[in-house]
Amino acid sequence: MGDLRELIERLEKADGPALVLDGMIWCAVNGYEFVQWDGAGCVYRKVDGPEWDRGIKHISAREVRPYSASLDAAIALCERVLPGWSLNLEFTNGIADDVYLLGPEHRYDRPDQCSSPPVAGKPICIALLLATLRALSDQVTGQGEESGR
Repeated sequence: MGDLRELIERLEKADGPALVLDGMIWCAVNGYEFVQWDGAGCVYRKVDGPEWDRGIKHISAREVRPYSASLDAAIALCERVLPGWSLNLEFTNGIADDVYLLGPEHRYDRPDQCSSPPVAGKPICIALLLATLRALSDQVTGQGEESGR
């Protein structure tokens, strides 16, 4: 899993879809280091692994899902990286009123036990990506709501 902190910070500042965000997300969830978005796609490198596989690589823009622009892609990402989690989405005109995720051990009737902090006021795809990546980051680091976020 790539470094999620920088990606979460970029998403917190985002006010709409961006191909560079999609490339960064693709890299983070696939274990690559994002280098740049070159207009034709994502330039990345593999940091870990055999020496022969650590060079600069490229994936076409067609092959990177539009996570920041497509609700279907954002939901599919959430389901892929957080299997068994439940999703609550409430939005008006594409802007999140409330988006949060509940881990498998939590119940819908107890939203105070929410496993990701609610996100509001962002475009719905960005809000869902934020909730997903925050929860994923907490899983990776072993932290949760008690961590003082």
